[in-house]
Amino acid sequence: MIFSLVYFGWIFLLVYYLVLLINFIPLALWRKIKKGIKDPVFVASLKFGTGISLFPLVYILFASLAYIVFGPLAAMGVLVFCIPSMILLHKSGIS
Repeated sequence: MIFSLVYFGWIFLLVYYLVLLINFIPLALWRKIKKGIKDPVFVASLKFGTGISLFPLVYILFASLAYIVFGPLAAMGVLVFCIPSMILLHKSGIS
């Protein structure tokens, strides 16, 4: 019983760091854009705009790269993992 809890703890930790790695590019770009915003009223609008455009672009880029290197099954796997990673990222409070 204890072994299984430790095992799943490592799996959750691996998934957490994988989510951070996949979403690093859009988050870094958002933080760079956020520094240039002088009026706090526009922060939410620009966050929504960058999120709705950058995250899908990065996911499509990763899926295309996986398709070229590994094939169509890997590309589908990347997309299946990337879409829930947005929810995990939001729930973790990092964004």
